[in-house]
Amino acid sequence: YFAVQQHLALRGVVAPRDVSMLCSETNPAFIWAHPMISHLNWDQSRLIKHVRRWVSQLDQGQESRRQSLIEASFVPGGTIGPVPHRSAKLV
Repeated sequence: YFAVQQHLALRGVVAPRDVSMLCSETNPAFIWAHPMISHLNWDQSRLIKHVRRWVSQLDQGQESRRQSLIEASFVPGGTIGPVPHRSAKLV
């Protein structure tokens, strides 16, 4: 997230003025960000459990294509901007 934010800032692109930004997970460093970073909050241990099971099945010669869903909640912050007006010029 911070690398993308820095890359865009060096080009004069600022969230949320020019682009909306959302991080796919939370990070303790977010407490230092102003405005607060919009992100998703989810139980990462469930993902680790699914990956371990998948790797174990591969190790046993089983092919697994089962999809697993993990609930997440959206944590609004100040990095999501309004939708631009229809007549706004796209870059």
